[in-house]
Order: sequence, then C-alpha cells, then structure tokens
Amino acid sequence: MTEQPSWERLPDESQQAWEAFTVYRDTPSPQRSLRAVGRQLGKSETLIERWSVKHRWIQRVRDMNANNDRKWLEALADERAEAARRHYEIARRLLDKVDAHVEQADMTDLTFTQTVRVAGDVMRMEREAMESGRRVIQDNELSDVTPPVVVITGCDELQ
Repeated sequence: MTEQPSWERLPDESQQAWEAFTVYRDTPSPQRSLRAVGRQLGKSETLIERWSVKHRWIQRVRDMNANNDRKWLEALADERAEAARRHYEIARRLLDKVDAHVEQADMTDLTFTQTVRVAGDVMRMEREAMESGRRVIQDNELSDVTPPVVVITGCDELQ
C-alpha cells in the first residue's frame, strides 16, 4: 500500500485545520505566515500555531515543494533527452544531404575543399548530438545539454 503524501489531509486533521493548512500551503513563500492565515480565516494566531505544530505544516510544505521540484526536474530531463534525439536526427538528415551531394556532385557547384569542410561540420554536429544524448541517458543528470551549433555558409544547394 502506498503511503499518502504528507501534504494531503491527515487522518487526524479537522476540516478547519485542513482548510487553514491549505491557505498556508498555497500562500506564496514571502507572504506565508501563521499570522496572515489567522487574519484571513478570522482565527486566533494561537490556534493557527497549535494546528501548525500538531500537523507539521512547515515540513509538509517542504515535502510538497520537493515533490513538485522533482516532477519539474524529471520533465526537464525528458525534454532534454527529446531535444538531444531531435538534434541527432537533424544532424543525420544533414549528413544524408551531404552524402547525396557528394555522390551527385560534379564539383563545379562546390569545390572539393568546400565539400570536405561541410561534411566535417555535419559529422561533428552528428557526434556532438550523439554525445549530448549519451550524457542525458547514461548520467541521467540534469546538467546542461547544449545543442551543437554549426554554421554552414555558401551551401544553398543543400536546402
């Protein structure tokens, strides 16, 4: 059986104490205070403090914030992995275009040196995209996954 998250209503928490906790929990951190909850609900600060201590409001809000942060970081990791996959696919498509150009080129459109330079740029882009994806997958960390940026100039025929 899964344990209930601490920020949900506790079994021994009255409806009034629960409502007071939700006001406390949902108040932005800089404005959050027991006094403000008491004023908003028309309850004494002493009562609000007693509920806060008994039902561990501070820890419950910390638990909820940690859970929300974890979910956000997991979503970010998924987005970064997807971005790395997209970058790799873009690099593969560009490399395919360069391959096709090399196969069909009569070298009048592009000099050999230009073709080699473009191929090198695209292969580097592919390697960097693969490396970015590998870091996301292997390390499962949320470090910056910077997409490779390669500027290819003078190659309008690759479009």
